[in-house]
Formats: sequence, structure tokens, C-alpha cells
Amino acid sequence: MNKTFGILLKIVFVYICTDLLNVPFFVIAALCGMDIDSSASHILASLGSDSVNSLFVLSAELVSFGGILLCMYFVVRREGKSLKDIGFIKVRYFFVIGSGIILGFINVLAFLGIDTALGNHTSFLGYQNVNIALYYGVGAAVYWIDALSEELLFRAFIAVELLKILPKETAAFVSAIFFGLVHIFNPGYSIETIIILVASGYVWALMYYETRSIWVTTAFHFGYNFAIFALRIAPQDPATPFWSIQTPVSTAAYITVIFLIYFAWKRYLKKYVAVAEVSAVVN
Repeated sequence: MNKTFGILLKIVFVYICTDLLNVPFFVIAALCGMDIDSSASHILASLGSDSVNSLFVLSAELVSFGGILLCMYFVVRREGKSLKDIGFIKVRYFFVIGSGIILGFINVLAFLGIDTALGNHTSFLGYQNVNIALYYGVGAAVYWIDALSEELLFRAFIAVELLKILPKETAAFVSAIFFGLVHIFNPGYSIETIIILVASGYVWALMYYETRSIWVTTAFHFGYNFAIFALRIAPQDPATPFWSIQTPVSTAAYITVIFLIYFAWKRYLKKYVAVAEVSAVVN
């Protein structure tokens, strides 16, 4: 009981510390006259047409990532560990990152295909008044940092801590609930969106357990987010966030797609990921 309470207390403490890192983001946004009710995703919509917003979002993500990495570093050092213990291990980088990004894109495109077949209508915003280099350059950097930050917190830390007190599948699921609930205040999010995030978090936790590589899950996470951003996907109403268009049927379709991708990855790609340096893999 004391061990369980101590681990949960540590998780809550680290989560609060990392969440406080968003405060400078909103303070600077207010000082710059930006809409502080908008999420970073909404501000990203102006990338390619507003260099000030672009650099602001990138700077905010770097500050947030630096703080999360610092928190993780102090936690692992306090326990006599190193950055390798939170996933910074040597892998076949080109293969791992490249295949992960491709899987993320496949996830989005397969889901969109099924969603369209079910009668939901998704549009592409086009590239009017968009500086392509600025849009994709800053966007890629922001989404990579964002994915890496969330993977460090939810997979390398929370999922692993829960593994000390729960069976693997249960720990993965509970960490995924943390991951889903942290997004509930984002504009346009719904129950269906939370379910999709929990499913994604569960799959990414299992992938992390099986490789202990932060690069595997970060690449998949980045590929999914960046595919939506890069393709400029939106519902028929551009003011509505992409995340809010899910229906119960399309949510079930998404869950099916991501689990099929996970099983395919586990059977055909996982064996090419790890190198000899990985020793603490959960079986």
C-alpha cells in the first residue's frame, strides 16, 4: 500500500511540475496580445502566414520540452539511473524513425478512408497564403518536440512507474487514461476523441514496454499528428478542430486501425528495432 501510494504521489508530482511549464506559454501569449484561450494547435493554424506566431510556438515547445527533460533527468538520477532508462537508447535511427512516421501516416490515411466510406466528410484546407517552407519547417519541429515531450512523460515515466505496481496490460491502460484525460480541456475535444487518445496511448505504451525506446513511440506519435497537420485536414467547417469530427462508428474504426497497425508492427517490424544495448525489455 505504501509503495503504491508513493508511486502515485511521484506521478502526480511530476505531472504537476511538467504541466506548470505551460504557464510561461500563456503569459507570453497574453503579453503578445494573442488569444490565450487558443491551444497551441490552433495557433499552429497560422504557421506559414505569421512568422511571429511560428517562432513563438516553437520557442514555447522548446521551453516545455526542456523542462520535461529536466524533470525526467532529476527523477532518474535520484534513482541512480541514466537517460538510457527513459528510452534514450541506441537504435537503428533511420529505420525506427522512418518506419514510425510512416505508420503514423498510414494510421491517419486508413482512418480517413474508412471514415469517408462511412459517410463522414473531411476536407483539405489547401495552401493559399501559406509559406510552405515556414509551415512545414516550424510545424515539423513543433510536432516532433511535442510528441517527444508527451512520450517522455506518459510512456517513459508514467507507464514505467505504473509497471512497478500493476500488470503490463493494466499499467499500459491506466497510463493511457492519464494521456487521454490530459487533453479534456482542449477546444473541440469530445468523448470519442478521449477514447481515441486512450487507444493510442495504450498501443504506444505497449510498444514502449516491448522496446524501451523513446524513438519508436515518438516517431509513431509524430507521424500521426504531423500527417493531420501536413495534409491540412479539417472538417467541412474549418473553424471546427479535426479532433471533434469523430462519431462512435468512426471511433471504432480508428481503434481497429491502430490495433491492426500495432499487431503488424509487432510481427514484422519490432525485430528490427532494438539493438544489443536494450536489456530491460518487459516481456
